[in-house]
This record gives sequence, structure tokens and C-alpha cells, in this order.
Amino acid sequence: MRKFKHRFQMYRYLAERRADILAEAARTAEELGIPAELRGKFGLAEESPRCPPTLRRLLSPAASKATCEAMSPGRVVDCIRELVKDYYGDEWDAVPMSTCEAALSLVYDHLFTPSLPTGSSLYRARYLAPYEKHQYRHIPYGRPFPPRYKYLMGGGAVEALLVPLVGARYENHGISYRPVALLTEVDPDASYERLVQMAELHAQQLVGVVSLGHDTPGYGYGARDEQGTPLLQKYMGELAVEFNLPYVVDNAHGFPFIGTDPRAVGADIMVYGVGEGGSLIIGREEVMASVTDALNMGHGTGWGGHGGSFASGPNDAKKTLFAQLAILRCLKDAPELLTENVDLLEGIVREEFAQACRAIREAVSITKSYNSGWVEVNYEKSWANGRMGIPIFTAEDAYAGSHLIRSGLAAMGIIPGPSCDASIFISPGTGTCDSEGRLRVKLVRYAVRGLVRVLEICARHSGYLD
Repeated sequence: MRKFKHRFQMYRYLAERRADILAEAARTAEELGIPAELRGKFGLAEESPRCPPTLRRLLSPAASKATCEAMSPGRVVDCIRELVKDYYGDEWDAVPMSTCEAALSLVYDHLFTPSLPTGSSLYRARYLAPYEKHQYRHIPYGRPFPPRYKYLMGGGAVEALLVPLVGARYENHGISYRPVALLTEVDPDASYERLVQMAELHAQQLVGVVSLGHDTPGYGYGARDEQGTPLLQKYMGELAVEFNLPYVVDNAHGFPFIGTDPRAVGADIMVYGVGEGGSLIIGREEVMASVTDALNMGHGTGWGGHGGSFASGPNDAKKTLFAQLAILRCLKDAPELLTENVDLLEGIVREEFAQACRAIREAVSITKSYNSGWVEVNYEKSWANGRMGIPIFTAEDAYAGSHLIRSGLAAMGIIPGPSCDASIFISPGTGTCDSEGRLRVKLVRYAVRGLVRVLEICARHSGYLD
């Protein structure tokens, strides 16, 4: 029986046992009966691009239409705006963008960054952000404040005021041994009080509030109101109103119309990824004025840019706009094409984890998310009460190849998909759907069984199952 006094000792031991762990995972593929010809061709989820298979089949017709149909850029954008206004209301508007990074950079630059100082009018600007996951996505557009968080991000023209959440644990984990945010026990009410305290302390410098748009426990958004709205996001929207600040939500892994509703959380702007259709900024018209002006899209007939028409011939921008329009129409008019697959997937995941050993089964929480089109498997509970739990690997481990859960799945011939700290995400699409976007249940079960076995292998080598 292995007993480790400190976490780093356990992770060092796992690093030394890496070859044995991966060899055991490879043998497990044989035990599970995964056909050799299928290995490496299916998996838990796609890293990118994020377009559900039920919607992806719309893209080829949309691309063909874009190639042959003459339509001005402004007209395509107006169709997208009409869809958004029909759903959210006339006081909302939308702007298509190429990527979520470009969209966030534009929004932060024009809503948060101070104007050029003149004379002695120098001033500082800070946006308020909860210390949550994926700081490298929505926070690195500013410099960290306080500076202790320099390891999380780079630096920009404004400062990001990071506020640790009450109930969260910020511990070092992984073979790379870096900080992770463990958020399933976040207390939204106590966290709101702390956020308000920090806002009051820095009120003269505050220019905005930002957060992610996820809605699962692993992201700290498990507590919801009666309508299913994450409480912490809702509170941050209320804080923004109280201090007269814009609330910007990075929902790059979410879907418009069926995902987190900006109206419900009080967001002024929400950024979405739309798969091969680029990204989309949805926001209140009053706040969007700065964004559209920056794009030279805010002057009546000038909306949509100056580009003449989408005439015949290949045009990547043209295809992207038509693809986004096709996806948005489907999400608005036939959301069940996505939600039914998520429902079915959740059932399969629960059934397969019900067959896991008791220590794994009781340590795992399973949550479906229509917002992101995935099922989250989270095992933070295995670390409760000071116990060393199922090993947690970091983003740095994924980059370095030392993420043993991902590497173990790959050794089985299963494409691992995204994982974040103690959360693993499962979604349709990585070879697990047919041409019509329907789940291929047998392959999904292979993938989830493989995940269960990899967790058991890592947990046994770490001593968790002793």
C-alpha cells in the first residue's frame, strides 16, 4: 500500500510509473474489445472546431450557397441580427467575428481600455474577474492585480482584478505541479459579498466585470436559481448594474439561443463560438455601440462593412458568414437536434460509471450542459476531507504529454478530448456520430468505458484505491 505524505510525492511517483500506466492502458483496450480498425478514429470529445455533428451537415450546403449566391456582406449580417433580435428582443444586437479571441480583444479594448491620457489626466483601469478556470482565455488581456497572479496570465493595457471565490480550493496538482482551481464547492452568496467588497475598494479604477459563461459545477456554477440560471453569474450581473459597469461574458464554448442566456445573468455582452462559423458577439445595443463603431459598422447603411457583394467564386469570409447563419437558424428553430444527443449521452455516461468500482463511482459527479453541448465528469470529491484522491492533471500536463488520463486514453486508441483540472468533458462528434449526427451508441460506450478504466488505473497507481 502506497502512502504519500505530500501531493508532489504522489505526482513524482506517477511520472516514474508513466510507461507502466500507459502499457496497462493499451492492454485494457484489448480487454474492452475495442476493434483495432477503430482505434484512433473515435473519442470522448473534439478539441476544435466546436460544431456539433447534427449541425455540421448543414455547412456544406451553406458553403455551396455562399459560392454561387450574390449577397452583400451587410445583408448576411442583417439576417444574423434579425435572428438574434427575434429571440432576445429588439434591444439586443449581434456582430459576427472571425474568432473568439478577436471578439474578446475588441470588446475589452473598446469597453475597458482608458482613452489616451492628456496632460495630467493619467488614470488606471481595472476589470473585476473571479479567479476561476481558463484564465488564459478571458483574463490575459490585462495585467494581473494583485501581482501574485502573474503566473496565470500575461499583460495588457488594463489590469485584471482577480478575486478568489469563497469555497474554492486553489492547490498545486499534476506532474507539472501547477495551481488548479477546484470550484465545485463555491459558495455563490459568500463569493458575491467578497466581489462587492473588492469592487468597493477599487471603485475608482473599475471599468468592467468579466467571467466565463459555463454552467457546470466544475466551473463553480453548479448552484442555480429556479430557472436554471447560474447564481454566481447572475450576482455578477447585479454587481455590474450596482457599479454602472459593463458585464462581459466569455461563452466561447457555449451556443446562442440554447445556452446561457445573457438576459438571465444580466450580461451586457456575451461572446460565443459558432464552430466553423467563426464567433459571434451578442450584446445590448447601447453597449454594442462602441464595438460596432470600432468595426465601422455603426452608421446605418454602413453596417456590415464596405465590401460590395458576395459574388460568385470561392471566398472564405463568405462561407463563414453563411455557415454561421445556417447554424444559428438551426439552434433557434430546432434546438432538439443538439439537446437530444446531450440527453442520450448523459444516460450512457451514467450507466457506464455505475459499473465502475465503488471508490470511483462515489467520487464522480456527472452533469449535462446544453450550453456547451457536453457532459461534465468531475472527480473533485475524491480529494475531500484531506484525502489524496484521483490524480488531477493540469493544462501544462496536457501540453507536455504528462497528462496520464489523456495519454492513457490515447494508448487505448481513444481520442481524449478536452479536460480541465478535475473535470473531463464528453460530447458527440469525434467519430461517435453517423452522417446524420445521430450517436453511434456502441462507440460512445467504448469511449466512456475506456475513461472509467483509465481513471481506475491512475487511481490504483496513485494509491487512491488501496
